[in-house]
Parts: sequence; structure tokens; C-alpha cells
Amino acid sequence: MWKITAQTLDKAITTGFGKVEYGQPNYELTGQLRGNASVFAAFKAHKQQNELAALLTDPETGKLKSFAQFKKDAQPVIGKYNRDWLKTEYSTAVSRARAAEQFARARQTQDLYPNLRWTPSRSANPREAHRPFYNKVWSIDDPFWASNYPGSLWNCKCGIERTDDPVTDDPAVPTVPPVPGLDENPAGGELFTRTSPMMQGVTKSEARNIEKEAALLRIRDTRAQMREWAKKNVPERGLKLNVNAAEFDRLTVRRADVRSITAKPHKYAADAYSLCDQLDKVLNNSVYMGWSPDATILLGDGTVVQKHPSVQKWLYYKFKLGGKDSYLNVMLTKENEFRVYCIVDDLAFDKGIITNPIKK
Repeated sequence: MWKITAQTLDKAITTGFGKVEYGQPNYELTGQLRGNASVFAAFKAHKQQNELAALLTDPETGKLKSFAQFKKDAQPVIGKYNRDWLKTEYSTAVSRARAAEQFARARQTQDLYPNLRWTPSRSANPREAHRPFYNKVWSIDDPFWASNYPGSLWNCKCGIERTDDPVTDDPAVPTVPPVPGLDENPAGGELFTRTSPMMQGVTKSEARNIEKEAALLRIRDTRAQMREWAKKNVPERGLKLNVNAAEFDRLTVRRADVRSITAKPHKYAADAYSLCDQLDKVLNNSVYMGWSPDATILLGDGTVVQKHPSVQKWLYYKFKLGGKDSYLNVMLTKENEFRVYCIVDDLAFDKGIITNPIKK
């Protein structure tokens, strides 16, 4: 049930925001939107699960229903959650993701286009609520945008555009209160807010458990998606990528590397795993820290052997993920291939292992 909603909303984010790769503006914002969609999907699955569970027994007798009767009674609930409401959630998520992208882009060009124009709805039958805003212009910094924005109502298909046209002088324009669940400007990273009916009716303890489960589900789903991507796109002899990294200009990605990266823990594991198909972009936006020879192991008979016999040396690169430092451990193999072994967060990375740090 989680996957039905989460993957649909993920598609909506890509449709509304566009595909954003690491190193491009607003990459972090798309990650926030996807994380929020995962949490919303988990709360929705929990609510649907409870509603279905209530149908297991006959309310008059308290006895367990037959499977045939339960299946009949469950169909309307399943259709409501996974067809009717999902369609509305998808179209609203597309609109809100598009609005988030438009607001973010507007901030980046504010020196050229200091104002925003509200553009009319693209719907065949637009509602009246936002009509007073059509073609009106406000400053990007106007408090108006904190509570009025495209996507503040379900199925809203309005938009905004950057402009240097003067601000509209119309103090009589009303405000339109956003509906519960859509009461934050999506540029802040939320597709759906905590006032959503899907997220109501649970205790604080239940809410924490649902959020933890959402994070785990997203990690597992991202791991599966990246490993499936590797099966389809990485040749047996590896994918060769040109990079502009310090120390080398050719990266090899093998299926085993994707399995290795997606098996390691990380504070932002889902976001870290999702980088498997753009490791070249990450390296191009990383800072080289230095290198180390492979570690050695002392065997019981006194023999010293190399810990990773296929590795010549290790190179370390620092980059930002979730606003925090993360690290790429890159191995130079005996076959003279540079390959990413893992991505770790700041807590897991021991800077002391860099025996040959670069001199600043």
C-alpha cells in the first residue's frame, strides 16, 4: 500500500519539478519533497490498513467475516484510497512540485526578476477561488506567498512566472485559506503537511513509528530500484564514465559496486543510495582529501596479508548530502580501475585513515 502511493508521488515530483541531478540547483529540495512523499504514503497506508482491519468482523455479531464477504466489503475502500484519492493526490503533487520549482528558480534570479505573476489555471473547468489572483503581480518577498500559492487547493492547476513588471496595486485582493494538508508553500520542501486528514487520528508514539517505517520503506525501495538500474544499465565489464575528479578522469561502475554502496548504512541512506546512477556528478562536485594504502592483516602464523588483495590504494572525496558532509571511498584496483566502494556519512568516516592527506 505504501509503494502504490509513494511511487506515484515520486513520478509526480519528476513530472512537476523535472529531473534534477546532483550538483544542479534545487537537488536538495527534490530530495526533501521525496522524503515528505514517503512519510505521507506511510500515514495513508496506516489509515487504509486500519479501515480494512475494521471490516474483518461483522459489527453486529463480532464474528470474523468470510473471505468472500470481506473481499466484497474491502473493494470500495481499496478503490477510494488507491484510485479516487490517488488521482487527486497525483495531480496536486504535480502542481505543488511545479510550484516549488518555480519559487526556487525565482529566488535564484531575483536580481533580474524581483516579482511574480500568478498565472491562470490550466484546468478545463477552473474553480473560482483563485480567479481574483489571475495575472496579478506581487514581490517575491511579499508575505502574500506564505499562505497563497498554486497548489494550496486540491487539483489546483494555477502557476506563477517571474517578471520585472511592476507590482499590482490592488489592496482588495482577498486571501484564500489553503486546505488542510496543503497549508505550507511547497518551496519549503513539503508536498503534504501534517494537517492532512491522512495524518490525523494517531498518537505521537504511533506517528513516530510510522515515520520510522516510512524511512525504512524508502531505503529498501531505493536500494531495490538502484540494483535493478544496475542490472539493466551496467554491462558485465562495467560502465565507463568520464569524470573531472582530482587524481583520475575515468570512473568504472560495476554491478558489485552498486550492491556495495546500497548495503552500507548512512544517515540519509535513501538519498545516498539514489546517487548510484550519477556517481560521476557526485565526484565532479567533490573535494579530494587524500589517499591511503590498503590495510594489512596479521594472521595467526605471523604472516601479514593485504586486507583487500585486489586494491592498490584508497582515495577519499568529500561532498554535501542533506546539508552535511558525506564521503566517497574510491578504490584503485589492480586492474587500474577507479571504482566507488561506498558512501558514508560524517559520523562513520574516520579521517585518521587518510595516511597521505592533501596539503592545503
